[in-house]
Amino acid sequence: YTKLHSKFLELFGDEIDFKTLHRKNPLFLFEVIKDGQLLYGDEACYNDFIINILNRYRDIKPLLDLREKCLGKKNIQLQQLYA
Repeated sequence: YTKLHSKFLELFGDEIDFKTLHRKNPLFLFEVIKDGQLLYGDEACYNDFIINILNRYRDIKPLLDLREKCLGKKNIQLQQLYA
């Protein structure tokens, strides 16, 4: 891991964000597949990984939407209280 990280830093400088994806939450992983790109590895495995993450994200999306709605309501209440 350290050798690979060092090599990528040599090649890409500070423009690379090197993270392990084990045991990360689906929202973080969704952002990775949305904005990231595979630099090294088996493309078929990566495609399977993408499908898995999309399925996990789809499962939690209603909860994320509900959380966003509740936070929006709470924000409005706080603005009214302290305005």
